Amino acid sequence: MKKVIYNNSSKLLSPKQQKVLELGLNFAITPKKFPLLEYIAATENLCQALEEYGDDESVEKAQKIRNITINHIRKGIGMKIRNNLSADDEKVLKEIISDPSIVICPADKGKAIVIEDRDTYLKKMQEQIDEGDYKLDNRKKKTLLDKLHKKLTSQLKSMNIDLEDFKEKRKYLVSAPVLGHMYLLIKIHKKNFPGIQSLAK
Repeated sequence: MKKVIYNNSSKLLSPKQQKVLELGLNFAITPKKFPLLEYIAATENLCQALEEYGDDESVEKAQKIRNITINHIRKGIGMKIRNNLSADDEKVLKEIISDPSIVICPADKGKAIVIEDRDTYLKKMQEQIDEGDYKLDNRKKKTLLDKLHKKLTSQLKSMNIDLEDFKEKRKYLVSAPVLGHMYLLIKIHKKNFPGIQSLAK
C-alpha cells in the first residue's frame, strides 16, 4: 500500500522519487545473496541461550533447531533471489537517502512519511533538548555505558540480589547495552502543518 508523503522541505521531489518513497520507511530491499551468516549467528545465539539452562530438554530443543536450520540453509543457499526494486528505483533511492540537505522521518500519527530540511529539523531537535531535563556529556559511549552498568549493579546489590551466579546475573543485566537515540516525530495533525488542508479535501 502506498504511504502518504508530506514534503515540508525546500526540495522538489521528482515523480520517480515520490514513487519510491511511497513504498514506506519499513520497505525491505531483498538481499543480494542468501544471508548465510545471519542465519547461523541468529540460530547459535538462540541455541546457546537454551543450552545454558542445562537440562536435557533444553539441550535437545537446541539440537533440533540446529538441524531444522541446516535443512533450511541447504534448500536456500542455491536459490536465486529476485530483486524487489528495479535498477532505476535503486539509483533513485540512493540519491534520496544520500542527500545531506533533507531528513526523512515518520510522522507522529499513522504511517505517513515527512521530509524536512535538515537545518529546520536540527533546530527543532535542539529546541526539544533545551526544553527537557538534559545535559551535554562529552565522554565516550563506553565510559557512559560502564557507569550505567555499575550503577545498575549497585542498585541490585542494595536490593540483596546475589549476582555471583552468572546465570542469575544475566536476568538483570543487559548483555549488549547501547545508548538511546533521539529523533523527532513531526506532528502532521497540527492545523498549520503544510498540506493538511489538501489532505482533508
